[in-house]
Amino acid sequence: MRNAVYQDRIDTLTIASDKLKAKDKNFSIFRLLFFIVAVGIAIYLASISWLYSIACIVIALVSFSRLLRYHSTIIKERKLTTAIIDLNKNENKSIDNDHSGFENGIRYQNDTHPFTTDMDVFGDHSLFQMLNRTSTIFGEKILANRLSNGLTKDEIPKYQLAIQELGPKIDWRQRLHGLGKLDIEEHHDHERLERWLNADNPLKTSKILVYFCVIFCWVLFIILIFYGVPFMGALLAFLPNVLLSYHNNKAINEIHALLDRNEKFIK
Repeated sequence: MRNAVYQDRIDTLTIASDKLKAKDKNFSIFRLLFFIVAVGIAIYLASISWLYSIACIVIALVSFSRLLRYHSTIIKERKLTTAIIDLNKNENKSIDNDHSGFENGIRYQNDTHPFTTDMDVFGDHSLFQMLNRTSTIFGEKILANRLSNGLTKDEIPKYQLAIQELGPKIDWRQRLHGLGKLDIEEHHDHERLERWLNADNPLKTSKILVYFCVIFCWVLFIILIFYGVPFMGALLAFLPNVLLSYHNNKAINEIHALLDRNEKFIK
């Protein structure tokens, strides 16, 4: 019965995840088109008045920042949905006696403790691993402390009431778990940062092509300033750079996100 509950949630969340994935992709394309159109309008207005062009650039930047903010919420919701799907998959495995998806708490094992070793409180297939649904190290420590030191008579009824209240709220519990996992991923990604530092350049663009795009852009701008060129000709100055950015968009976004998550660590 419980397998069916978790499987139904996996199926429903997978559909939602696919929709968010498509929305994420479409929004990335829309951002690119918005940038191209904004640049084109700014160039066109520059031929009429620089004041119009500057006003257009300011409005475009403000609008683009709002688009980025909204896009980030889509990305975060997609990651959250994936984390909840993984949780339900681990719950299904746990029902089949595979608890490997949850921490076993072996780090809290104390051989001098009067009962935790003999009663398999920590370790594989332990009481800790079967109960553990924490998503942060702080939650793990609290659970380990409760299992090692127990509760007072006054605390036990309070915990029982809390369990009765939260038991039916599976959506809320799993969303909270997913948010905790995202927080760990977003703020503690040192191992991935180290792998990135030791890896080859993920941007798949030759230096010669990059230099060509820069020179091409400046040459067209100089022609625009001194000789004047048609509107579409000026727009061509940005086209190679836009295509390069789009080609490396995924790798660039991953690098930015990685550096943002580890900003304090880098400093």
